Amino acid sequence: MIPADTLDKLLQRSDALQAAMADPAKSSGDAFARLSREYAELAPVVAGIHGYRKLVREIADLEEL
Repeated sequence: MIPADTLDKLLQRSDALQAAMADPAKSSGDAFARLSREYAELAPVVAGIHGYRKLVREIADLEEL
């Protein structure tokens, strides 16, 4: 199992990339292409993390029943 702090770092990186792409000073020309490429590669991982955490919450809720 991947440690929670590693998953958090991936989510933080995704947020940082999104913010950098929105900042005109950091996302001109080649920089935007590089940021966009990394963000696109990370997007399925981020979706998987969100799905995993949702399932963990659902399991915990069901165990309370």
